[in-house]
Amino acid sequence: MSESPPFTISSRRHSYKDLELVYREHARSLQLSVEMSGVPEYDFVGVDTAFARWTEPQGVALSAEEQSVVRSRIEQWLASEGMRVGFGPPADFEAYFARQQAEGWTIIRGRDAAGLATVTLAPPLKIRLRAWFTRLRDSMRR
Repeated sequence: MSESPPFTISSRRHSYKDLELVYREHARSLQLSVEMSGVPEYDFVGVDTAFARWTEPQGVALSAEEQSVVRSRIEQWLASEGMRVGFGPPADFEAYFARQQAEGWTIIRGRDAAGLATVTLAPPLKIRLRAWFTRLRDSMRR
């Protein structure tokens, strides 16, 4: 019967909303970034695809069994620390933008003052007109 390898798990806050989890096992490590959740069920959320490859050695894939074991260990550790963290599939923003565009929204891509990419969604004319008429109606009631 083989003995399971020793492992350690640690966490480090990067900001009030970002948390990094580090799983170490022998010469291998896996860094997972999670962020503050917007849903009441979880304190933090992360993507399940983060379990696919080791951080060190860089790019080496975890087998399905390793992913399951590592994830289970991390989830047990988080529970023992009193943290509710949910892992799920990553959001596909391009698919979201495509759905919004199909509904008439305009997608405006640009860069902010720091040079970071920005995306703004401008509503279609019918939504802008509905909002304008609602404000007009509300101002006439006063």
